[in-house]
Amino acid sequence: MIHTYSGETISFDIKYKKRTSVGIYKDHYGNIEVQAPKGTTS
Repeated sequence: MIHTYSGETISFDIKYKKRTSVGIYKDHYGNIEVQAPKGTTS
């Protein structure tokens, strides 16, 4: 997914998993992954 805010653009992946909270993870390459509970809308 690509998101633009205040002229800045970021790219991230959303993964829906069996969990109760949202998690945001960044690896050393700068890739961003958002983990969200199943059934959450984007």
